[in-house]
This record gives sequence, C-alpha cells and structure tokens, in this order.
Amino acid sequence: MRRTDSKKYKFRSDSSESYAFNCQFVLALMQTDGGSSEANAIITFLDLPHASTFHTNTFPRVQNAMRPAIKRISQQCMEKARAEEVLQTIGLERCNDWKEKKIDAKEVKLTISYDMGWNKRSSGHKYDSMSGHGFVLGGQSKKVLQFRCMSKQCSKCALAAKNKVAPKTHECPKNHEGSSKSMETEAIFRMTKEAFRDLGYTLSNIIIDDDSTTKSNLKHSWKDMIEAGLLDKSDWPRTKAGAKK
Repeated sequence: MRRTDSKKYKFRSDSSESYAFNCQFVLALMQTDGGSSEANAIITFLDLPHASTFHTNTFPRVQNAMRPAIKRISQQCMEKARAEEVLQTIGLERCNDWKEKKIDAKEVKLTISYDMGWNKRSSGHKYDSMSGHGFVLGGQSKKVLQFRCMSKQCSKCALAAKNKVAPKTHECPKNHEGSSKSMETEAIFRMTKEAFRDLGYTLSNIIIDDDSTTKSNLKHSWKDMIEAGLLDKSDWPRTKAGAKK
C-alpha cells in the first residue's frame, strides 16, 4: 500500500514492509474507533490498491494475527497496574507479601470504579448492542485493573448453524445470554469473582452509576460460608441499624 516518489503510482512489492504498513494502518483505525468499513473508505479516497478486498480479506487477517500480541501486552499492563494499586492501598511491605501470595484476598480490599460501554450507541432507554466492554479502574492508580468483553453472538457459529454444519475450531466470542443491558451486571459480577479467586484481592468498594440490579447482584449472600459451617445464619454481618448486609 506504500507509494514511491515516482510521479506515477507505483507500489513497492516488499512483502515484509507491506505487512508492517498494513499492521500500522489497522492499529491506527482500531485506536480511532474505526474498522474495516473505514479502512475501505480511506483506501478508496487515497486511490490505493486493493480497495475492494482490503476490508474483507486483509483487514480481518491482519487483525486476527495481531490479536494474541495485543492481548499479551494488555495483560502485562494490567498486571503492573494491579501491583501499583495494591502497593498504594496496603503499603510496600504487605505488597511484597501479596506478590508472594502470603496474604489472603480478604485482607486486600480495593476501591475501584466501574462502567460498561456498548459497541452500539444506546438511547438511554433502549439497549440492543450485540457486544459491550466493561472496565475496572483502580481508585488509587486510576489505571485499568481488569476488563471484560461481553458478546451475544458469534458470526462463525451463526454461519455454521445457518448451513447446518459444525463450526470449525475458533476463538468464539459469545459469552452472554440475555439482554444487552444485563451485560453490565454480568461483567462486573464475573470480574468480582475473578479478583477474589484468581487475582488475590477483593473489590471492596465499587463506584458505579445508579444501577439497582448491579448493586443487588454484588451483595454477598454468605452462602458458601454457611454451607461450609463457618458461619451461622443468625450471625450474618449486620449494619449499625440492625439490617443484614
């Protein structure tokens, strides 16, 4: 896709250079909330080659090739952010113990903020996007600690079902059943469990918008502790006013 300095439009054929340029082009579009349709428009207006096939062939191929690297870098950034958040919350000495998994997750209580975004603009009353993304941001570091992408469909699975054949092995993005609005509750619910069970800390104070369903689902039922015999129903933690937490 790169032109030479010649007056006529001639293009370099070096495949490695072309691939690197394609990767930069796709990354730039992703960072500016663009996709294959925007790529097609840009290539057409700039009179670059392969305008008719770039958005259907090259764009998804390059995007799929870069996905593992993007995910790996994202995970590394979040690991650093989590360590920074824990450090600012419990101090250096206890943070070192936390890194060595010497501290229980119940003792590391983080304050975070959370919100969900959908890939289709909502009106405030109508939520019908097929996918969305939720982010947990640390209250101290202001950095992303966790994220969750939610999707109600998979194009490859849908195409296979339409043709009445088994889908080929692929990374299926579908992970949600139900309404688009319920993605927000489901995403933070899964990340809260992930934080406690796998990441070694508790999302103790969660700052969100006014969503009564999310608040209700994030309340601890103490069911696991009661079934394990560690807590009696009559001993449920209560507020100062006497209501069950």
